[in-house]
Amino acid sequence: ISLNGTPLRVPEGINIIEACRQAGVYVPTICYHPRLKAVGKCGMCTVDIEGAPEGGVLACSTKVQAGMRIRTDSMPVKARASAAISRLINRIRSRNAIDVAPQASRDFADLMHWASTSGNDHTSHSIQINPKDCVECSRCTRACRDLQGIGVLKLTDSNLAPIQSTEAAGLASSSCISCGQCTFYCPTGAISEVSDFAPLRQAIASGKVIVAQTAPATRVAIGEMFGLEPGTVSTRKMVGALKEAGFHFVFDTNFGADLTIMEEGTELLARLKAGGPFPMITSCCPAWINLCEKLYPDFIPNLSTCKSPQAMLAAVVRTYWAEAIGKQPSDIFLVSVMPCTAKKDEIIR
Repeated sequence: ISLNGTPLRVPEGINIIEACRQAGVYVPTICYHPRLKAVGKCGMCTVDIEGAPEGGVLACSTKVQAGMRIRTDSMPVKARASAAISRLINRIRSRNAIDVAPQASRDFADLMHWASTSGNDHTSHSIQINPKDCVECSRCTRACRDLQGIGVLKLTDSNLAPIQSTEAAGLASSSCISCGQCTFYCPTGAISEVSDFAPLRQAIASGKVIVAQTAPATRVAIGEMFGLEPGTVSTRKMVGALKEAGFHFVFDTNFGADLTIMEEGTELLARLKAGGPFPMITSCCPAWINLCEKLYPDFIPNLSTCKSPQAMLAAVVRTYWAEAIGKQPSDIFLVSVMPCTAKKDEIIR
């Protein structure tokens, strides 16, 4: 193909936006993600193709063809992309409540406050929706429906609440399993994880014994976030950072996993003697538990009755270990450092 006058060899069947990325040519987009089906919703990735109808095509949903001559740098292309970006910016700005003058009535002030917060969904303990930052790209809805097979999010015609749960009462009342994929694919933070930093800071200030338990994945992922080579094990750095942040003790959730293996093994032996129910399915993953309870309740008897590694280690810390150091369970503030939003939901069970 030819890209802005430069010959380029690209794999057959990829879309134009991926071809441009391989060539280091930037094409503006907000709704496109390589793992999601292209829908061309934002209209920013417009390009011109020689011989194509005037007005261009969308790079996200158009496949490359041999001999295709593509332009991303012409003034008409830039004008169309700029217009699409302007529409998006204006829509976001329209959600921000106007400044309330000091002499305005209480009724008007209350109305503006309601307008700026009415679409918020804070019912879930894992995931929150703050739609004023939503760009209506549909990445969250496509991830939930097409990748996860759940479908508890929807776009609406409301400018104040463009993204909502499919349940009127909010995410907590829906079939959401708290997997967190919507938060990963949302480009603006309109859907995000619930933050637990405020209670942690309060606990540190109160003088409690601050304890962390860390999942195996975090000791690798955290290093990459700080620029280390992917796959670098950063356990010592992570523990040191937690101690600097105010944690007094750090435990490894791998120990909780060892306890879970022993307990689930014991339960399996008991089921073998009792004749079932089979198969016995692990209860380690809170997202899987949510999925089973909400969408496949017929399999609940097959779930192991054991707690997850997070919950088992928490029980040990608050009982056996607390007694060993002469503390009451209420003296301990335990934080899980995990790569899983569903574990936020699990801690309230």
